[in-house]
Amino acid sequence: GGPALALWLQWRLAEHLGVAAHIHYPLPAGFVWSLARRVLGGMPVEDPLSLERMAWRLFGALPELSKRPGFEEVKAYLDGSEDGAGRFGLARRIADVFDRYLYYRPGWIRAWDKGEGEHWQAQTWRFISEGTTHRVSTLDRLEETLQGARAPSGLPRRVDAFALHATPPRIMDILSGLSRHTELHIWTLSPTSHYWADLVSLKSRAKKRLKEPEAAEHWETGNPLLASWGREGQALQDLMVDKFEPAIEEARDIPPQRTTLLGHIQADIYELRGGEDAPEVWDIPPDHSLQVHPCHGPLRECQVLHDTLLEILEGAPALQPEDILVMVPKIDTYAPYIEAVFGDDAPGRPFLPWHLADVSLADEHPILRVFLQLLDLPESRFTRPEVLSYLDVPQVARAFGFEPDEVDAVRDWIDRARVFWGIDEHHKGGFGIPGTQENTWRQGRDRLFLGFALGEGETFQGIAPIPVEGVLAAGLGKLWELIERLNRWAGVLEAPAQGLDWLGRLNALIEAFFGEEARDPEGHLQRIREACAALAEQAGEQVLDLPLVRHWLKEALARQTRPGRLFQGGVTFCGMLPMRGVPFKVIALLGMNDGDFPRHPSPAEFDEMARRPRHGDPNPGYEDRFLLLETILAARDVLLLFYTGRDVRTNEPIPPSTLLSELLDDLDRRYRIDGRTPREVVVHEHPLQPFSPRNFLEGKGFDPWWCDVARRLIAPSPAPSSR
Repeated sequence: GGPALALWLQWRLAEHLGVAAHIHYPLPAGFVWSLARRVLGGMPVEDPLSLERMAWRLFGALPELSKRPGFEEVKAYLDGSEDGAGRFGLARRIADVFDRYLYYRPGWIRAWDKGEGEHWQAQTWRFISEGTTHRVSTLDRLEETLQGARAPSGLPRRVDAFALHATPPRIMDILSGLSRHTELHIWTLSPTSHYWADLVSLKSRAKKRLKEPEAAEHWETGNPLLASWGREGQALQDLMVDKFEPAIEEARDIPPQRTTLLGHIQADIYELRGGEDAPEVWDIPPDHSLQVHPCHGPLRECQVLHDTLLEILEGAPALQPEDILVMVPKIDTYAPYIEAVFGDDAPGRPFLPWHLADVSLADEHPILRVFLQLLDLPESRFTRPEVLSYLDVPQVARAFGFEPDEVDAVRDWIDRARVFWGIDEHHKGGFGIPGTQENTWRQGRDRLFLGFALGEGETFQGIAPIPVEGVLAAGLGKLWELIERLNRWAGVLEAPAQGLDWLGRLNALIEAFFGEEARDPEGHLQRIREACAALAEQAGEQVLDLPLVRHWLKEALARQTRPGRLFQGGVTFCGMLPMRGVPFKVIALLGMNDGDFPRHPSPAEFDEMARRPRHGDPNPGYEDRFLLLETILAARDVLLLFYTGRDVRTNEPIPPSTLLSELLDDLDRRYRIDGRTPREVVVHEHPLQPFSPRNFLEGKGFDPWWCDVARRLIAPSPAPSSR
């Protein structure tokens, strides 16, 4: 789960109990670490070898380690890296691999701690973990304590594990030990009431038949979608059977009803139907519970979604926008299109209440974008659009004292001065081109200030003045103060410094461009300061260059989202993970494109887990497959699937996600709808433009503005007058 799921659960508990308070919702890893602190004592508040802290330890250790024998591969990578960002990128990848070893390969870590293994990974682990408490040794001690007959102090009275996904075996070991002394409830969403961990897909069964023909009849496929998409769930079921037998199992099943096509799909999964031994093809009546919409790009997907939701709401008066969830694999890519379509509340146009959650803070507000833009100053060409864009941010304009009329006047003066890019001829020369002063800020300054002093007139010492008069002329001085400050900070940021020095430098940068007392009601500047403080705390006395600082801060701000925006009323838009498995009456999936979903694993070339995989290892492809399966089960009434299915230039068809193709193939094999294949019924093609007359002739368009355009397109042209 996560914060979004915790919020949903808190609301549902409050609905049923009347009040829900003093309930903590930690993630499994955080809960286990806090449990170790309470039970064992003397533990740090945070894991000293957490992913981020381990990456910084590796960043500092790699230069020394790369000199050792056996580190030739590491040394070659570091030699090819031009700045600290490259070294930190390698450190982060190694830390990510080690982080998974700690949970999924604890035996390797124990062996390395004993001095076994001389390859570079074993040596690196011993170097960074020397004298440090790490997860494997801590969880070993905790598990040993929990296996004792006496209950240790500090245990909670009751623990509920809700919506576990891809949980590492070591976490399950601790929960199993905890259950000896504490009431433990594990709540999981099961697609079926039957045991299904041993099901195999049709493809796997065919392979097994080739290898072991005599044993093929013992391999069951059950439901093909469950067998193909449920491997993550199968691993969790196996793990629970292994760690918690015997246990009191209480099934709370709600069998799906076969009243719609979506209900048939859910019932097939629940009853393990649809395999090779499935009965004859079923003919069912048509309905709108499952819809697939291929469109011409992300913008068109959002437009069609808007019209489709309006159509559904019109046909179901009891349905509310709050009953609708829209999930997107690449939410940051689709966010601008969602805002453009659903945020248009002009009079006379259909409007749906909505809110967008789970979007990166770095993409959310101009303050964060401007801060990251300032970090690019040393490489900046100081183009006219870039410099003037700072004046579009109210906090920056206010910090330099600009009035709205002055900003408009400045833009006009810069246009007349024909400033294009470059501080001066020396700055231009730094980009490998001839250093000329034409069209630079320096030339623009000379012409404008001369015009202010002399007014309109002849050239003076080869400079053609541009008249600057009136009360707005003060804006010219403010503009040049901004440019000089930008130029000065371009030099300041270029110098490497220690982490704490960077903290002071970055705080000074914030004050220089946003003011000492900038208005920040939503706390964006505070989040930037917190990210800078975290950088300084983790980097310590290590010397960092600007590319590394910029890279780290961009990633840190990109990881921060606004899950608290969920449940604020209207249609909910979010990524795929925050609300996985949560039931909604209508669920829509945007961006079900081939290559985008499911994700494809791209492990590091030195990842030994990828070379020697085991059942239950984390796999993004398996995770996405099970996530789609859970989404199908979570949709109560309607499931809408959208993807870019046509090329916007050639109109050539583009294949959807392989999972969407699997779903349609399975339906075509199992069902007929009034004698037609489900694919012919549930797939709805759409024209390229929202103003196509076809949208409104078929009753699919709801926007009066586009309808008026379409009406004009099909209206007969007036006959030319004869004279």
